[in-house]
Amino acid sequence: MEEKLIRIFQLFVRYGIKSMTMDKIASHLSISKKTLYVLADNKAELVNKVLLYYLQKEQKAAKTIARESDNAIESMIHIAQFIGSHIQDLNSNAIYDLQKYYPQAWALMEEHRSGFVYKQIVNNIKSGIKEELYKKDLIPDVIAQLYIALSMSLHNHDLNKNTNLNILYSEMIKYHLNAIVSPKGAAIIKIKKLFSTFNSSKS
Repeated sequence: MEEKLIRIFQLFVRYGIKSMTMDKIASHLSISKKTLYVLADNKAELVNKVLLYYLQKEQKAAKTIARESDNAIESMIHIAQFIGSHIQDLNSNAIYDLQKYYPQAWALMEEHRSGFVYKQIVNNIKSGIKEELYKKDLIPDVIAQLYIALSMSLHNHDLNKNTNLNILYSEMIKYHLNAIVSPKGAAIIKIKKLFSTFNSSKS
């Protein structure tokens, strides 16, 4: 089942979600429609399952990175590297299709942002303050809300039509960190050349 979900996700990325009918999906997978309908009763349910698999994979990776990173700044950058390597998957067209045609799947995306991403950012900021790497007067929940709002704006077609989405995302992360780091945090970024390491993931 996992292999099929991965392949269907790749089809959605390549051809768009709306344009891929159940017939076309079955044909690309070289399986019968009957077999495909064992996986999901209809296309909306299939979209939900594919998106949920994608989000759970991202959440698992983010938790592992946060747990294994040396500090809050490195955690933020390493998670950004991972997300940046996959951010083109959910491009503006895919986001548009989800919003307009698949409300249940879009609700999953919104829940992911307002739940998981929000908690990750809040926890990261609290850790950074405790480590004295972030400014001590930050309000974690407000910063998390601003981060989410800014990340959602990256999928605005007018914003990303002339700039690679990966570049926009990496610049957003640098913008975010530069705004919240303390002098100690800024020194760590400079000494360890963390932004250079982050940028190298785009090449």
